[in-house]
Amino acid sequence: MKTVSEFTFSSPQDIENFRVIKDKATIVEKEFDTSSMQKGMKGTIKITVKQNENSENPFSIQSFVKPDEEIKIIKGNTYEMAFYARASSPVAFLVQVMTDDSPWEMPAKNARYNCSLLQDWKKISYTFTADKTIEKARIPCFILGQVPAGTSIWFSSIKLDTIKIEKKDIPKKIEAKLSLFDMSDSIINPLTPSILRWVIKNTNNIPGIENGTLLSYEINDYNGNNITKGSVKITNTSYFEIPVKLPQGYFEIAFSGYEYPFGICSYPLRENSDPFFSIATHLLMKKYDGKKEAAIKFLNKSGLRRIRDQYVFKFINPDENKYDFDTDYQFEKLHTWYNENNIETFFVFHTMKPQWIETQPGDQYPLNFIQCQNSWSGIIKHWNTNWCAIEVWNEPDLKKAPLDGYVALVKAFRYALEKSKTPGNKVPIIGGIFSTPFVEKKFLEICERNHLLDYIDIFSYHTYFYAETIEESVDYYRSWLKKNNKTSMPIWITESGRSWPVGRIRPTMSQGQVSALDITMKAVESKACGIAGYYPF
Repeated sequence: MKTVSEFTFSSPQDIENFRVIKDKATIVEKEFDTSSMQKGMKGTIKITVKQNENSENPFSIQSFVKPDEEIKIIKGNTYEMAFYARASSPVAFLVQVMTDDSPWEMPAKNARYNCSLLQDWKKISYTFTADKTIEKARIPCFILGQVPAGTSIWFSSIKLDTIKIEKKDIPKKIEAKLSLFDMSDSIINPLTPSILRWVIKNTNNIPGIENGTLLSYEINDYNGNNITKGSVKITNTSYFEIPVKLPQGYFEIAFSGYEYPFGICSYPLRENSDPFFSIATHLLMKKYDGKKEAAIKFLNKSGLRRIRDQYVFKFINPDENKYDFDTDYQFEKLHTWYNENNIETFFVFHTMKPQWIETQPGDQYPLNFIQCQNSWSGIIKHWNTNWCAIEVWNEPDLKKAPLDGYVALVKAFRYALEKSKTPGNKVPIIGGIFSTPFVEKKFLEICERNHLLDYIDIFSYHTYFYAETIEESVDYYRSWLKKNNKTSMPIWITESGRSWPVGRIRPTMSQGQVSALDITMKAVESKACGIAGYYPF
């Protein structure tokens, strides 16, 4: 490992190398600070956002290191970008290595990182391999435009290293596309002989895998330790099989020359799982591709007993007196497959509205609620016995429309549900559905004034922050419910997750471990804090 550039901020003069670019609607202060250092630090740079009236634009505030000498990123080299940071309150922002001048570009798609901070110091590090040379780079650029006013962030020990990579013989690239014959086959019973089958699809008539090809593979465990190696001779250019017998755990099988590995879950089937830990699938948002039924079988074998999915409203009721309960999205069949696999479903009425319902141009909410409730009544009568709950709309705090329009929409849906429900079948309505664990108080006040909590049964929000913020976010919303005499109202987190750096369809094993660990930590914290339902997306 060779250090390309390092900034320790050891004296007040170093503040000149830490630049801040902002627009006219923001006020940002920076200062040299030694009052809250971690052991080994020589100094820190403190950035405080005093005013931010353009928080919708993430690039309205940018800060970066401007060294005395230019920093060059060389194509083909692998780099580690690392720094320490903390914040006065929970905050998230983007970090990226990029050019220091126009045209603005990065040396690689994964030269960026989604950073989230709490009050304690945290080391942030990520790696990327440059696919282009940049003669003059910012290392890194902190994209702070969405940081709320009143927030302070401290930075220290910013360092860019070149990582030495051991050169290996590069196997011939497989041009064909490989996919499991059935997604649910990737879940097997421990220490039980199983057969994994792959389908071969040669792309654009390129003979990626031909008869007689010897395809090498290796199977590694969760820690990257090799379990077994082998090869399979291709005798049919449409598919091939590999027999496996694995202990309990998670494994990956990688084929020589193929870009992505495949995951294998080896664990006993779970029949009576806690529905608290569920998943947001959004299978209904994708047109039928022949894989949906296998995906639902996979969920069943995973032990999941409840899912969150989304209706595309405009396709179900395209005309005022016409319903299409299947469509190209196969809504009807998905209900059947979920039921056959013993999976409870709760659905989101998504923001895509039928054109025949009156809507103000550019607005997110319908104007004619009579039309809405009539439309919903037909859908409710057809499907309500399939629902364990229903969410009305999604992330209304992000819509460019007054939030009281969202509350009116919830009231209209409550009316349609009460009017249409099957006797003895009460479907809970989920409301709130905020995009963040700390939605602005002005949104809560609008919901409060318009009596949202009197028309919903469950309150929900989404979080892509780190697990350490769960306790604080639950307290934030639970205090608001208590203030409005709804202390016992259940809270669900209906979207959560931790993404890996952009640029890959699937994560590397180490990137996947970071995602899995944070998702699991948030589930544990949520359960401990009284959250009633948790849905990674």
